[in-house]
Amino acid sequence: MKNKLEKNKILGSILSYSFLFFIFSLFIVYLFYNKNNSFIVNDSWLTDKYNLLVYYRRSLINFLDTGTLSFFTWNIGLGYNLLLDLVLVIGDVFSYLSILVSEKDLLVFYQVSLFIKLYLIGISFIIYSKYK
Repeated sequence: MKNKLEKNKILGSILSYSFLFFIFSLFIVYLFYNKNNSFIVNDSWLTDKYNLLVYYRRSLINFLDTGTLSFFTWNIGLGYNLLLDLVLVIGDVFSYLSILVSEKDLLVFYQVSLFIKLYLIGISFIIYSKYK
């Protein structure tokens, strides 16, 4: 009985968090959309991490097609340390989902994945805090 009551408390907290997250997300998206801004303001992201995400997406598709991986390119960094540069992208679970969207939609995909990551972080914190 006590275990079922705790699960109901967690579910209630998750539903409350989901509702509040949805409302605040809509408000934030509206503010950015109204000003015609993007969530990614720093040009460093577009020159560094975006190129890594595009390269990683192409590499994943190439690996699925041919079964080979290339660890050297002159387009990112100095070319020889590509694996160290790709650590930023390989560690992100959502990078693997980038093969499901076209290359022109990667920027929108990244912005949507930011909200999904924030939502999942909140859910995991609620579950963790209820069990500790």
